[in-house]
Amino acid sequence: MSGRLIALAILVSPLSAQQPRVTVETSGDTVLVVRLGPINMPANAEHDRISQLALQTWQMPAGGWLRGYRVEMVDGSGNVLPSALLHHAELIDLERRDLLRPAYNRVASAGKETRALLLPARMGYPVRRGQRVGINAMVANPTSQAHPAAYVRATLTMVPESTTNVRPVLGFYAETSYDSTGDSSFDLPAGASQRVVNFTVPIAGQVLGVGGHLHDFGTRFVVVRAASPDTIYNAVPRRDSSGVVSGMPRQAMFFGRAVRIAAGEQFVMTVYYDNPTGRLLRGAGMGTFGVVFSPDDLAAWPALDTASAPLRRDLAALRSTHQHPMQTGGHRH
Repeated sequence: MSGRLIALAILVSPLSAQQPRVTVETSGDTVLVVRLGPINMPANAEHDRISQLALQTWQMPAGGWLRGYRVEMVDGSGNVLPSALLHHAELIDLERRDLLRPAYNRVASAGKETRALLLPARMGYPVRRGQRVGINAMVANPTSQAHPAAYVRATLTMVPESTTNVRPVLGFYAETSYDSTGDSSFDLPAGASQRVVNFTVPIAGQVLGVGGHLHDFGTRFVVVRAASPDTIYNAVPRRDSSGVVSGMPRQAMFFGRAVRIAAGEQFVMTVYYDNPTGRLLRGAGMGTFGVVFSPDDLAAWPALDTASAPLRRDLAALRSTHQHPMQTGGHRH
């Protein structure tokens, strides 16, 4: 990728951090490359056997609009490692609130089953020079190959701040416990089951894209407008014969279709599972619905109150190396 390259090499061990190293090349688009690690990943290691990275933060070296987000696992030489090593990596805005709950805004999220996000050139998430942002990553190693020094590498593509007529685009998420900043997982009973969540979007705008995330044994993910036949999202994950989820359909983009949301409109999210083990699996279920959203009035976005108890809890969880505890009972991702 050609253009102006700002490489933020955030070299962080699980126990200590170094200052970001920033280099700049000239002309064209702006690309930020953020590297987190190293992380020691033994073979066949679930999340609880790996010392997870806590939230890693930096200040934006330039202003503009973020329009692209791609995450990979790499080794110390930059060689790409298997995507199965990455559960997810959330890009977090530490200066803006989430739309649906009192938590920090998750700008974008990528995992083993998601592809790179790239908005059209005249759309992007607004950021300013010096703005505090961060990445919260969760990793595991289900492979037989150990990786003693692995890194999470995120590539962010930006529209330069000198560009005119850029449409602000933000993301928001509904989770199976979206009304709190706690764990969004839930127990899976044996056999078929479902979890239903209702959520309300407080401001008006246009939906530009949607995507979903399920854990293993998930069979379908559906989102509809409340009291309406209008289906916003209906996806069946890619699974093997044992029910292990290898991916979700590519995120649906609606750039040519007007999918409008009115202020205060309600939606119903249903995630379906089929647990074939014959026993209860603690914490094995989960569902996250992500929306690429262009608000009619960015000033109507809920204000950030850093003194509030929910925001303090959210930040403390993000900063903890144990923010993603592994439940027992055969929980697989």
